[in-house]
Amino acid sequence: MKILSLALTNIKSYRGTQVFPRLAPGVLLLLGRNGCGKSTIPQAIGLSAFGARPTEFQGKGSSLVGFANRKE
Repeated sequence: MKILSLALTNIKSYRGTQVFPRLAPGVLLLLGRNGCGKSTIPQAIGLSAFGARPTEFQGKGSSLVGFANRKE
């Protein structure tokens, strides 16, 4: 599967519709400040492509979601 573009609408820190029109093939780097929505992008892809919610990725030990739902 190749993801050629991505549009996020009202999901977490993305308000309104945010479009990423051209995703280059190969490695993609998500770079930004804390809380700007970097981890939301793979979560949205997982939800739209596989119907998987972020909490379904969490397990004991490592997690694709990281510390998103961790309570301290």
